[in-house]
Amino acid sequence: MPSFPQVLDAVTEAWTTRRDELDGLGHRLTSSMARHADLSPSEALPPADTLATAVAQLGEQHDDEWGGFGGAPKFPQAMSLEALLRHLATRHAAGQHDLRAAEVTTTTLDAMASGGMYDHLGGGFARYSVDPWWLVPHFEKMLYDNALLARTYLHGWRVLGHRRWLQVATETLNYVLRDLRHPDGGFLSAEDADSEGAEGTFYVWSADEIRAVCSGLGPDLAEAAIAWYGVTETGNFEGANILHRPVRGDLERPEDLERVRARLFAHREQRIRPGLDDKVLTEWNGLMLATLSEAALTLGREDWLDAARANGDFLCRTLRRDDGRWLRAWQADAGAHTLGFAADHAAMVDGLTRLGEASGEARWTEMAVSTADVLLDLFLDVEHGGFHSTGHDPEMLVRRPKDLLDNAQPSANSLAAVGLLRLGALVGDRVTPKPPRACCDY
Repeated sequence: MPSFPQVLDAVTEAWTTRRDELDGLGHRLTSSMARHADLSPSEALPPADTLATAVAQLGEQHDDEWGGFGGAPKFPQAMSLEALLRHLATRHAAGQHDLRAAEVTTTTLDAMASGGMYDHLGGGFARYSVDPWWLVPHFEKMLYDNALLARTYLHGWRVLGHRRWLQVATETLNYVLRDLRHPDGGFLSAEDADSEGAEGTFYVWSADEIRAVCSGLGPDLAEAAIAWYGVTETGNFEGANILHRPVRGDLERPEDLERVRARLFAHREQRIRPGLDDKVLTEWNGLMLATLSEAALTLGREDWLDAARANGDFLCRTLRRDDGRWLRAWQADAGAHTLGFAADHAAMVDGLTRLGEASGEARWTEMAVSTADVLLDLFLDVEHGGFHSTGHDPEMLVRRPKDLLDNAQPSANSLAAVGLLRLGALVGDRVTPKPPRACCDY
């Protein structure tokens, strides 16, 4: 195997003596990339049964015993659950039911919220579970996960009516507002998994520690808490206990156990906290802004609406340039930096639109329209449909990528389609319907 200096010498020699050959190879490579990247847009919208087909495939992939899709490690696939809930809402509106879709949705939402991946004392979800049954998490908490999952549980409550999911949504939003909110209104990116040099130390308990903390509440209540949270003397994680609910879906705490939860939470707050990723990312804040605004409107929570306004003000003040273009990230010691991607602009279109709906204040809708104009100008692929991930204003790449598929987060094109359609319905012909149509066709 040649050494790296030998490789560099060979590259230099080829560039000097065989430049035409290399140029031709480069053109062939970029042409091949173009053929694979540029899909032709359809002449029609997807057929009505597209969603039903996707729901059927999700049913085939579902773990009927433990919930979720696929094996360990298991990630909370909010986008798949939203597809199921939209399908169920459509069926319900037509006076129909889909028992299989309801079963898949209920099993997964209950399993995730009952396992150790959910923080049963402080609310919020960890990034993923290392096992198939959602017990042992990777303890890192991400803003985008909690923004998306709070919305999913809120939608689950609205569609299927289970109040335990409203509790999960509320506790998750309260976690973000308590632990991930910057004093100026932005939402920070994540909490680390580690504290005191070990993963999960902040979150785990021994049975004796619970007894000691709850001693003033009486021994019977301490033992009831130990049973409620599935705590054993030997533990379930490196000799300690990750709190969880052994009875799946039984999440609504009796009044006396709520007193225990509050006592344990207050004690845990005295521990050394995990590290904090203090970046404010535009895309993730747009997701949280959309969720918080929708939840405030749905539940009549003026405090949440005030937090959404503060977030919108912070983002527009610190991450939006005078020409309307959004930047990607902000930190207190570095300021705003890095040109935003399509996903940043699309998430802000959706978040600002929903804040305008929730507040009734035209300034947010105006800002959404301005952001939509920038999204269309910088990122829309007029020839082939859809949105490029990068704008046409920075240094050009060999090929401008397109973010098409939802993963842990919705893709830029999904966000753009939903945000532009929603904004267009609100402001009419001030936003052309063609871009979201082109996005769906693509």
